Amino acid sequence: MQKIIKDQNNKRTDKYLSLPIVLVTFKGQELPEEVSIFRVACSVEPYIQKVNQCRENMRFDNISDRNERCKKCGGEHFEQNCDEEANKCIHCRDNHYRTDSERSPQFAKQKCIMAYENISYRETQEKENTSYATVLRNYYIIIMI
Repeated sequence: MQKIIKDQNNKRTDKYLSLPIVLVTFKGQELPEEVSIFRVACSVEPYIQKVNQCRENMRFDNISDRNERCKKCGGEHFEQNCDEEANKCIHCRDNHYRTDSERSPQFAKQKCIMAYENISYRETQEKENTSYATVLRNYYIIIMI
């Protein structure tokens, strides 16, 4: 069991806020609906981990590998060389949010998969790649083994 403390980003002082949240780790894959801590029933919710995002190429779960990528449209060029007028989300290619926004529907979906299926962001990307070609490739690999 671990107490959650949030960093208050204040330029004048470095303050930490003690939150009424604790991180409890369970053995196994099933989460109980509630636990009793000091005779107090507490509800249990899955922990949704933070996904790291590279500020250079705007990809999630990636530390800058010096790949140029436009923050505005997702193209293989820098933002200052972009001809697009509207921002496009790199994750779903829709014209709604900037790429560094966690409000992208695709990103929210990925985080839910991470929390409820207990897998990493990279594994969620592999899970999402269920095209016909991918299914056939996996089927072929299974036959070969």
